[in-house]
Amino acid sequence: MRRAALLLVLLAGCHSWHTQPVAPETVLATHPSRIRITRTNGSRISIDRPSIRADTIVGTLHGSSYHQPVAVRLADVRDVATLRPNSLKVMLLVGTLVTLFYIMITFSGAKFD
Repeated sequence: MRRAALLLVLLAGCHSWHTQPVAPETVLATHPSRIRITRTNGSRISIDRPSIRADTIVGTLHGSSYHQPVAVRLADVRDVATLRPNSLKVMLLVGTLVTLFYIMITFSGAKFD
């Protein structure tokens, strides 16, 4: 069970932020569970369950223990990024796990005749 949990944690790390070349309204129309906004001043904020109300992106601050509400005016948004699986990271993870498994079998002295 612990190994399965570790694998899930590792696979969760196989995602990367991808800046979207479209307006924030278009990105939010796809209903992403989390976005990262870069504001016009260069600061970044991750928002869970984002939506648009009037001229503002609203949601909860990612990582806040009390689901702290957050709102960012569209005029203050430089770009929006979404999380997507990164195939290179997945391949590296799988290759590493296969290699470690092979090393464990090879040096454990187990014989499979």
